[in-house]
Amino acid sequence: MRWSIRGGAYDAILLDAPCSATGTIRRHPDLPYVRDGADIEPTIALQATMLDHALSLLAPNGRLVFCTCSLFPQEGEDQVSQALTRHEGLYVDRNIAHLPGVEEGWRSDEGGLRLRPDYWPELGGMDGFYMAVLKRA
Repeated sequence: MRWSIRGGAYDAILLDAPCSATGTIRRHPDLPYVRDGADIEPTIALQATMLDHALSLLAPNGRLVFCTCSLFPQEGEDQVSQALTRHEGLYVDRNIAHLPGVEEGWRSDEGGLRLRPDYWPELGGMDGFYMAVLKRA
């Protein structure tokens, strides 16, 4: 599928990429029994393709939010780290890590946020989730 852009590139893009959904296991404990993981490698490849395409649509100084509800680094941190090496002038906007309510332990090394089901146990936990804000220089 090809998208056409009228009037230039996009200043902001949200890519909520298809993923393994392992981050929802807290609410869906049957997940390991209904999915065997056979589709994970094609999904990871699709994420990379979608991320590259979305970045091709991003304007200079634009922001792209990449996120997945996966617990696997291959569907989060690794995707962002690899995109940084493939796209010159791309960097992670680390400002999200310092927003109110963001706990220090959620920050990942490459600049994104990694949430896990064992966080906030006093509130019943949270879904696993990954997000990063990518910016083009």
